[in-house]
Amino acid sequence: MKWHATLMKWHATLKIVALSLIVDSIVYPADPDALLSQADHLANVGNSVKARPLYAEAEKEFHARGDAKRELYAKFGRLHRDVESGSYSAVSEELAGDLANPNAQNDPALKNRALSVKGIIDLNLNTPAALDDFTQIQILARTIGDRKWENRAAGELGIIATERRRRSGSGRTAEGDQHSSSAEGRRWADCIHAMARKWHDGARNG
Repeated sequence: MKWHATLMKWHATLKIVALSLIVDSIVYPADPDALLSQADHLANVGNSVKARPLYAEAEKEFHARGDAKRELYAKFGRLHRDVESGSYSAVSEELAGDLANPNAQNDPALKNRALSVKGIIDLNLNTPAALDDFTQIQILARTIGDRKWENRAAGELGIIATERRRRSGSGRTAEGDQHSSSAEGRRWADCIHAMARKWHDGARNG
């Protein structure tokens, strides 16, 4: 009888171990809100490289849960990093459709998140469009009382206005513009880098 009791004891122990292994093997879904919050924090302190995969994971989880608005919040964070790596054309095409989405149209904060990405692209490719982007951001931020975004937009509009005044007052000919295109590109790159530093500093001091 003793060996039978021992066998039963081992049998119960094995069942407990097996159940523990099953529980440990269950993959619980990630908390997308926590992922989004962590990604935003990393992006705000200038670590967009580490933020991107968190944005992508949050985007996937929100999509699985059918939360289209929060999915866009995460997506625009991911696209911000894609723009920083130079993916202008691909991101621009995605943004065109997303900005027309009712979720973005009816949520000023979400729309500003999309416009900030578009603004970076347009600063590189289309100055008049960038002026419109940051003007919209400033107006929307003022409407919802977001002083941080209002101040950032004002800074970008100041950069654009200064550059436009410099261009209009230079008196360059078309031939002169052709010869100076390389220097012009470098100056705009400097403006964009200054913009990125200011955004990161503003987020830290927010």
